[in-house]
Amino acid sequence: MCRRGELSAGIVLSRRATFQDLVEKLCRKWSDLKGDAFLLLYSLEGHAKCMLSCDDDLEALFSLTLSRRIDAIDVILMDSGSSSTCSTVDPCSSDGGSIASRGELPVVDDLFNELLAELEREGGDKMKDFLSDLDVKHWAHAHFPGHRYSELSSNLAECFNKWIKDERCLPVTQLVDAIRMKLMEQMSCRKEELLRWKTTVCPTWDKRLAGLFQFSRTWVVRKSSADVYDVRGNPSNTVNIRQRRCTCREWQLNCFPCVHAVCAIRKSGCDLNDFVEPCYLVYSFREAYSKSIEPIPTVYKPDFIADSDDVILPPLQRRPAGRPRTERVSPIWKTTRKMLCSRCGTVARHNKRTCKEPLLS
Repeated sequence: MCRRGELSAGIVLSRRATFQDLVEKLCRKWSDLKGDAFLLLYSLEGHAKCMLSCDDDLEALFSLTLSRRIDAIDVILMDSGSSSTCSTVDPCSSDGGSIASRGELPVVDDLFNELLAELEREGGDKMKDFLSDLDVKHWAHAHFPGHRYSELSSNLAECFNKWIKDERCLPVTQLVDAIRMKLMEQMSCRKEELLRWKTTVCPTWDKRLAGLFQFSRTWVVRKSSADVYDVRGNPSNTVNIRQRRCTCREWQLNCFPCVHAVCAIRKSGCDLNDFVEPCYLVYSFREAYSKSIEPIPTVYKPDFIADSDDVILPPLQRRPAGRPRTERVSPIWKTTRKMLCSRCGTVARHNKRTCKEPLLS
């Protein structure tokens, strides 16, 4: 809820919204506003009068609302020319200024530019031409504006295809019913598995936290302020545990404490589980499988007698030669195992039985 004097307007933002999206929505609400002529302030318990001025500040606000399970928040809109603005604003950062103005990202940018230069040296002119017109936020993990929540791939779709491998050949209605029964059994098994979990974080991620904790035990941590710590690793990084930020940006991208954050939280004496996002907690897993799928006996299924006009027949075509394919086509990027022919001694896709290479006498 954005308030401007005595006026107020409700703004709905998605999790992937940027600060520019918020500015455009506000300018549509108040036609006399200009994108660079106002300031946005919000206040939470422990975060008094924080400023919204860039995408990083908006991400920090999203993280706070998610961790505290807040659905709505009051944001005050003030004219940038107001004389009282500068004296009343106390941004979230410990040394003043917005999050982006503290210089956290240059550490990442320096390392990114160094690795990018190395990539261009190895790739040559073709690599430079390929990357010349590509925005880094579309392909570089370090500059991605949203949250990855660890790895992002199509493995889930491939696992689902493997899961219904035996049912894929069924007609549509029988396929849907078979998937329903598999999901019903899976949700029941997951509920039974939950009863054996005694941790706050899901076991897989709890083991990861334990591994990060052990890995960072020998690192030296220096306290800068109540929430900012300097972790002397390789390389060294700055961690702000209140804003859940690290200069390596892994914490911001994955919404899961990185190894530097684990080291800083251990130094602060806080509970490590309090800094894990809700999606990694056991109670979120329990909520996801709290419902159950009821069985549908055959006696309750309606009898349907189809007329000849209601039946949709498959198209008329010749059946292709050979046995129908049952395995899915391997992706083009999948690496194949190289074979070494013992007859000709070359690396190829044949062995000594099928080798046709001429041998030198």
